[in-house]
Amino acid sequence: MNPHLFIGLPVNEALKACALKWQRNLNGHQHYKRLMHPDDLHLTLAFLGATPDTDAALLWEDFKQHVRGFQPFTLCFDRIDGFGHPDHPRVLYLSPKPSESLTKIKHLTDAHIQAAGLHVSYKPFHPHVTLMKKWQGNETVFDKGYSLPVFLEEPVQVGMDQICLYRIHPGKTPSYEVTGIISGSR
Repeated sequence: MNPHLFIGLPVNEALKACALKWQRNLNGHQHYKRLMHPDDLHLTLAFLGATPDTDAALLWEDFKQHVRGFQPFTLCFDRIDGFGHPDHPRVLYLSPKPSESLTKIKHLTDAHIQAAGLHVSYKPFHPHVTLMKKWQGNETVFDKGYSLPVFLEEPVQVGMDQICLYRIHPGKTPSYEVTGIISGSR
C-alpha cells in the first residue's frame, strides 16, 4: 500500500501553545474525536494522496528546484473558525489573515503538482491549521459564549521559512512525519 503524502508549512511553538490553549478552552476532548497533536499542526498546501515512494522522491526533488529560493514570509493567525455547522463544526481551526506570499506559494505548488500529472484540488483554498476534527457531541461546542469566528485577543505571528513533505501514519500519534524539507532563502 502506498503512503499518503501532503505538502505543507510547519508552524512555530507559539502557535502550538495557542492551539493547546484553545483545545482546552473549548473542551475539545468532550466535543471532538480527534484533537490534533502539537507536532501534527501544519498548514496544508496540497494533498497528494497515495503516492509510491519512487514517484514521491522524484516529485519532491523536482519540486525543490521549482520553489528553490522562495522568500520566507510571516503569517498572522488571528481567529478560530470552522467547517460545517457554526454550533458544532466538523473541523475547528486557526486561520491566518490573507497573505499574498501564501497565495503565491500555493499557486507554485499547485502548478508543479499539475505539471507532474497529479490531481490538484479545485476547491477554494482556505488556509488553516486544524485544531480538532470529527465532531462527536450533541450540544454546541461554544458553551462559554463564543461564536464563530472567534478573534484572538493576541494574534500569533508565524514565520514561514520551510515547506515540508509529510507522510501520514494512520493510527499513530503524532500522525505526520516530515520526510522532506525545503528552506527559504533570506
